[in-house]
Amino acid sequence: MEYLYSNETIFILALVGALAGFIDAVAGGGGLITLPALLLVQIPPVQALATNKLQGSFGTLSASITLIKKGAVNIKTLKISILTCLIGSALGTVAVQLSPPEP
Repeated sequence: MEYLYSNETIFILALVGALAGFIDAVAGGGGLITLPALLLVQIPPVQALATNKLQGSFGTLSASITLIKKGAVNIKTLKISILTCLIGSALGTVAVQLSPPEP
């Protein structure tokens, strides 16, 4: 499927993404801003969720790398947590894919 959006829509989504990134950096919860914005521009729910999660993953990755480099987190103690997060993410993705798109 091909979606064509105006330059104004893309600009507004970029601003919403920047605001959500700032809120994520300060307190978390930026996805509560980006997901409704993506749905408002008529992006299908599965693609909106995927876009929101991908955007959030980059923020989490950069924060994790920073904390590991500063020595605030010992990666070896988090092996079980990382594994359970990966399993939960995979199960959530499958559940969304299997859910019917109509309400």
